[in-house]
Amino acid sequence: DSAAFLRAVDSIMEQSRIPDEVIICVDGPVPKDLDDAVRVVSVDVKVKAHRLVKNIGLGGSRDYAIRQSSGNFIAVMDADDLSLKNRFQLQLDLIESKSLDVVGGYISEFSPDRLNQVRKVPLLHEDIFRKGKYRSPMNHVTVMFKRESYLASGGYASIRGIEDYDLFHRMLISGYKFENISEILVNV
Repeated sequence: DSAAFLRAVDSIMEQSRIPDEVIICVDGPVPKDLDDAVRVVSVDVKVKAHRLVKNIGLGGSRDYAIRQSSGNFIAVMDADDLSLKNRFQLQLDLIESKSLDVVGGYISEFSPDRLNQVRKVPLLHEDIFRKGKYRSPMNHVTVMFKRESYLASGGYASIRGIEDYDLFHRMLISGYKFENISEILVNV
């Protein structure tokens, strides 16, 4: 819905460390109110909206958006999630201080039937690697990674449903360094 999308964009634009650019990928046709909301946020010079004629799926559209970006660091987020104000600062500080390739964190899930459940993930690289053998060790909508590491790993594949796990698995077995922050970074 367009109101949730606008709140999500606000949560990015109001970060304590403001992004250099925001790439929005509209994956195929969307309702008019959402299309109008994309136009509204696109007036900001930092926001670049790309509209795909047909839906190619989450992995394909994310890969397309990342390849249109110019920054050294990529933060992933869904169109209806809310990033906490210090998310980017925490992640960039950790990536830079420890020479990491991928940094994520906890999420808080909210819905009418599930109030504020925190989804925790392993924190240290060794534990992330171990868990990554069986299931995704990252909360996808919290990840920030080095663009060069992403591209070198081949990026998101057009696999529906497990595009994040596939990417993380390939990056882990290629030797890229991961870590998670023991704080909620995104409200989902």
